[in-house]
Amino acid sequence: MPLTTKGYDRPELDDLREDINALFVKYFGDGVDMDDAETTGLLAGTLSDISEQVEELAQGIYNAMFVLKSNGANLDDLAAEEDVYRKPATYAVVDLQIDGYVDQDSPTIIPEGTQFSTPDGQIFATAKDITLSKQATYVDSGGITQPLVDEDGNPLGRATVQANALESGTESNVMLNMIVNAEESVDGFKQVTNLQAATGGGDPETDDALRLRVLANRESKPNSTVSGIETAIKNVIGVQDVRLVNNQTMTTDSYGNPAKSLHLYVIGGDDATIAQTYFDHLPPVTNTIGSVMGAVTDIGGSEYIVRFDRAETVPIYITADLTVDETQFDTDNGPVQIKQAIMNYFDTLKMGGKVLYSKLFGPVYAPVGVNDATIKIGTTADALSSQDVTINAFQLAVVAANNITINVTD
Repeated sequence: MPLTTKGYDRPELDDLREDINALFVKYFGDGVDMDDAETTGLLAGTLSDISEQVEELAQGIYNAMFVLKSNGANLDDLAAEEDVYRKPATYAVVDLQIDGYVDQDSPTIIPEGTQFSTPDGQIFATAKDITLSKQATYVDSGGITQPLVDEDGNPLGRATVQANALESGTESNVMLNMIVNAEESVDGFKQVTNLQAATGGGDPETDDALRLRVLANRESKPNSTVSGIETAIKNVIGVQDVRLVNNQTMTTDSYGNPAKSLHLYVIGGDDATIAQTYFDHLPPVTNTIGSVMGAVTDIGGSEYIVRFDRAETVPIYITADLTVDETQFDTDNGPVQIKQAIMNYFDTLKMGGKVLYSKLFGPVYAPVGVNDATIKIGTTADALSSQDVTINAFQLAVVAANNITINVTD
């Protein structure tokens, strides 16, 4: 049995074959021919394969007892024992700004479920009806309030409505100003856009991510401490990252939070679920700060209001100019591989974490045939440089495939 003081030491196939060969010699004598071409050798080889499968099964059973070694359903079972559950795929949410023509006799109505999309086919549906019956205004570059009109001077109304992605996954977390197409004809509709990136879209939680959450819950269980509240919110389906600022002083802190207050910043997740989870773990008589208000109830059914904020996502733009060996570099799949590797790096970033310029060279040089590369990054497509991108403590750097440009020359 390969169970040692250092764990399960699974033998190699060659070692298993040697042990079985030794058994044949022990029971049938030194003259037995163990060559693979002989019946005894073929039988020994078959038994070796069976033994390897048994060892593989035994090792899997042994590893299933440990969070860091278990996988799949076994890991789910271990996590469930600690009241931690794998997060399913989630759908992105975004606020759409919609403009339409104003007609007092026949207002423009955008029905619930109206679909709008990005140029690459990510579709979002509005969550409620909106009616445009009054001309809107905007503030121009000179700070003067102007009436909103189209190119011909016709009055336009404007409204903001929440929309939900039709497909789950991280690909639906589109950048700002990407949702610009109407999927269906609506009388009076003029234009649409999203002034902030869509958030909350997620793929099913990986084994690695679930392991990290289980360990985080062990280190700091959900409770009324700062780290405990953060752990509880991170367990909410769809939540990507959390930061809680606790001002215990009697004065306003450096972030502008009033005395004796808690200010929660969240990326992803449902507002109502976040608010209730936040309230369930708050210390008594806590002053919460933020622009998002959530109605919650205590165990007795009494209603309260808690506040928190949505952390801002900062879109990052990347350009990589590659010099490649055309005989080795795959021009079809190489750029796709690079983009995916860059996005995988961004998945590791936390709120307030800077984008390290040097970290991008690994993904860029990963495909075979890349001889040289020049990389530039920035927060706008027309202002890129070869240096780290720093963001504030309550922002998260994000990137999409459309924001990554790969230029290839031989």
